[in-house]
Amino acid sequence: MPKDIPVTLKTININGKEYLSTSQFAAACGRGAKTINHLILYGNKIRKLESILQFGSRLVPIEELTNFPFTGRGRYGWRNQHSASGVSKGSIPGIDEVAK
Repeated sequence: MPKDIPVTLKTININGKEYLSTSQFAAACGRGAKTINHLILYGNKIRKLESILQFGSRLVPIEELTNFPFTGRGRYGWRNQHSASGVSKGSIPGIDEVAK
Protein backbone atom coordinates (compact mmCIF):
# COMPACT_ATOMS: atom_id res chain seq x y z
CA MET A 1 0.00 0.00 0.00
CA PRO A 2 1.35 3.49 -0.80
CA LYS A 3 2.84 5.17 2.26
CA ASP A 4 0.76 8.38 2.10
CA ILE A 5 -2.62 6.59 2.37
CA PRO A 6 -4.28 6.99 5.79
CA VAL A 7 -4.07 3.71 7.71
CA THR A 8 -7.67 4.04 8.87
CA LEU A 9 -8.93 3.02 5.41
CA LYS A 10 -9.96 -0.63 5.15
CA THR A 11 -8.98 -1.93 1.74
CA ILE A 12 -10.40 -4.95 -0.05
CA ASN A 13 -7.75 -7.34 -1.35
CA ILE A 14 -8.68 -9.12 -4.60
CA ASN A 15 -6.04 -11.24 -6.34
CA GLY A 16 -3.24 -9.43 -4.52
CA LYS A 17 -4.43 -5.93 -5.48
CA GLU A 18 -5.98 -3.49 -3.01
CA TYR A 19 -9.25 -1.69 -3.71
CA LEU A 20 -11.49 0.88 -2.04
CA SER A 21 -15.25 1.27 -2.36
CA THR A 22 -16.40 4.37 -4.18
CA SER A 23 -17.52 6.03 -0.94
CA GLN A 24 -14.17 5.32 0.75
CA PHE A 25 -12.32 6.59 -2.31
CA ALA A 26 -14.48 9.74 -2.39
CA ALA A 27 -13.78 10.49 1.29
CA ALA A 28 -10.05 9.89 0.87
CA CYS A 29 -9.69 12.26 -2.10
CA GLY A 30 -12.11 14.94 -0.87
CA ARG A 31 -14.86 14.49 -3.42
CA GLY A 32 -18.43 13.23 -3.39
CA ALA A 33 -19.45 9.65 -4.15
CA LYS A 34 -21.58 10.88 -7.07
CA THR A 35 -18.52 12.62 -8.52
CA ILE A 36 -16.47 9.42 -8.26
CA ASN A 37 -19.23 7.41 -9.98
CA HIS A 38 -19.36 10.04 -12.74
CA LEU A 39 -15.57 9.83 -13.18
CA ILE A 40 -15.84 6.03 -13.43
CA LEU A 41 -18.57 6.14 -16.07
CA TYR A 42 -17.62 9.23 -18.10
CA GLY A 43 -14.19 10.36 -16.92
CA ASN A 44 -12.82 13.88 -17.15
CA LYS A 45 -11.06 15.59 -20.03
CA ILE A 46 -7.98 13.39 -19.51
CA ARG A 47 -9.25 9.85 -18.80
CA LYS A 48 -11.75 7.67 -16.92
CA LEU A 49 -11.22 6.47 -13.37
CA GLU A 50 -10.31 2.78 -13.33
CA SER A 51 -12.60 0.43 -11.42
CA ILE A 52 -13.93 -3.10 -11.27
CA LEU A 53 -17.41 -4.42 -10.55
CA GLN A 54 -17.19 -6.93 -7.72
CA PHE A 55 -19.79 -8.12 -5.21
CA GLY A 56 -22.40 -5.85 -6.81
CA SER A 57 -20.49 -2.62 -6.25
CA ARG A 58 -17.75 -0.61 -7.90
CA LEU A 59 -14.25 -0.87 -6.44
CA VAL A 60 -11.45 1.53 -7.29
CA PRO A 61 -7.77 0.48 -7.14
CA ILE A 62 -5.94 2.25 -4.32
CA GLU A 63 -3.26 3.44 -6.77
CA GLU A 64 -5.82 5.76 -8.34
CA LEU A 65 -5.58 8.01 -5.27
CA THR A 66 -2.14 9.12 -6.40
CA ASN A 67 -2.26 8.35 -10.14
CA PHE A 68 -5.59 9.79 -11.31
CA PRO A 69 -5.31 13.31 -12.78
CA PHE A 70 -8.18 15.17 -11.07
CA THR A 71 -8.96 18.31 -13.07
CA GLY A 72 -11.47 19.90 -10.68
CA ARG A 73 -10.68 21.47 -7.33
CA GLY A 74 -12.82 19.05 -5.30
CA ARG A 75 -14.50 19.67 -1.98
CA TYR A 76 -11.43 21.14 -0.25
CA GLY A 77 -10.10 23.41 -2.99
CA TRP A 78 -6.76 23.20 -4.75
CA ARG A 79 -4.52 23.45 -1.66
CA ASN A 80 -1.14 22.09 -2.76
CA GLN A 81 -2.61 19.69 -5.31
CA HIS A 82 -2.35 21.66 -8.52
CA SER A 83 0.61 21.58 -10.83
CA ALA A 84 1.71 24.08 -13.45
CA SER A 85 -0.60 22.42 -15.97
CA GLY A 86 -3.60 22.86 -13.66
CA VAL A 87 -4.02 19.11 -13.23
CA SER A 88 -4.15 17.71 -9.71
CA LYS A 89 -2.14 14.63 -8.86
CA GLY A 90 -4.61 13.40 -6.24
CA SER A 91 -3.04 14.73 -3.07
CA ILE A 92 -4.83 13.23 -0.12
CA PRO A 93 -6.33 15.50 2.55
CA GLY A 94 -5.73 14.67 6.19
CA ILE A 95 -8.19 12.35 7.87
CA ASP A 96 -9.43 15.24 10.07
CA GLU A 97 -10.36 17.21 6.95
CA VAL A 98 -12.29 14.24 5.51
CA ALA A 99 -14.32 13.90 8.73
CA LYS A 100 -15.70 17.48 8.48
